[in-house]
Amino acid sequence: MNKRNINIPFLLLCFYMYFPFAFKGIGIYQYLLIYGISYIGIIFNIRKLKKYITTEYIVWAFICYLIIFAGSIIIPLGYRTNDFSYTRRLISIINLSSKSLFLISIFIRIYKENAKLDLYIKYYVLSCSILVCTTIIFLMFPSLKTFWKNNIIYNGANEIELAELRNYVTRYSIIGFSGFRQTFMCAISYILSMYLILSKSNVMKNISKYIVLLLSLLGTFFYGRIGLLVILCITSLIIPVLLIKKPKILITLILSVLILIVVINYLKDSNEIIRTWYNWAFSVFINYIETGDLSTGSSETLFTRMYFKMDTDTFLIGDGLYTSSSGGYYMRTDAGIMRPILFYGIFLTLMGYMSCLFILYGMYKKFKINNENWGKFICFIILITLVAFEIKGEIFYFLISLILPIYILLRYNNDLQIKGEKYE
Repeated sequence: MNKRNINIPFLLLCFYMYFPFAFKGIGIYQYLLIYGISYIGIIFNIRKLKKYITTEYIVWAFICYLIIFAGSIIIPLGYRTNDFSYTRRLISIINLSSKSLFLISIFIRIYKENAKLDLYIKYYVLSCSILVCTTIIFLMFPSLKTFWKNNIIYNGANEIELAELRNYVTRYSIIGFSGFRQTFMCAISYILSMYLILSKSNVMKNISKYIVLLLSLLGTFFYGRIGLLVILCITSLIIPVLLIKKPKILITLILSVLILIVVINYLKDSNEIIRTWYNWAFSVFINYIETGDLSTGSSETLFTRMYFKMDTDTFLIGDGLYTSSSGGYYMRTDAGIMRPILFYGIFLTLMGYMSCLFILYGMYKKFKINNENWGKFICFIILITLVAFEIKGEIFYFLISLILPIYILLRYNNDLQIKGEKYE
């Protein structure tokens, strides 16, 4: 199968697994189908997957996971708070990872010896691009958005209210309200699109690579300001490297972004809805130009109210509370690193991060063995992205499901290379 040819059924499967949505009346059956297919698919492909999910870095990551999972049960029992909401969040790691393992098993079955990492990345970035395109379609056709809003299931009443806010007009896609998680996924898509460009992968035409890169960038603009700020930070790290090693790519990238900026400014001046979004998305820069203060109300709240001192016992072993009786997060903090510390202390919090970092380090080692300097560089950029997003919200548990397929495919591709060399 030609690498540039898209397997439409697999692309749609990827998109729905990464961005599931459910209709009213049949939602429970849709989610049962998603996870049922995932777990059954893993069982049928366990022999092929076993070799790759029992490698040292995944084993160490799983040990860390078991420790924090046990802690999420023991700590609330010890404090008699009976708050197991964080346990449910940790269970989501298994559910999300099961979908990733299922996709990898199907991907390998379809492409066999052509199941390369860059080809899988292509399907991921295309999935994110489709999500962004659905937001654009809803902006163009408000009546279609209204119809969709009335027929899909939301995770809570809060999402319905947020979707109606004027400033959040772009924070809506085919999955419903789209926020922190979706802007993170678009940020990862931006990074992986950059990898396809830098590594000179032939799975997509060059113009297609820049299109998905810009759509990923647009996604970070749409779904959360944190995504925009993180992208600017990591781009500032990439630019000096490109200036030295890939000046032509840097020029093309700058021209592409300038075109996007021109289009956004034109639409902003001619459309009130886009203007409202623009003022929200770029408020940090607007504030800086008008007042000289590089901040927003959201960022001020984050650093003045979401981060605070705690007593030694809380810092070491937490308070056994993740949510409050009112339904929000304990101590009303929305900061990613603060929530688990308040729940079960610093040591288990670090253990949770280690479960993610083991897999990321495994990726780095494989890229190093393959002499893929751009791959190693991308691992560093993903690490910076994780740290930046964790300052705002909790996302490490979700990153695991995104990088797990990359690590497995790196191992799989190495095995294919060794086998090929053996028979030469």
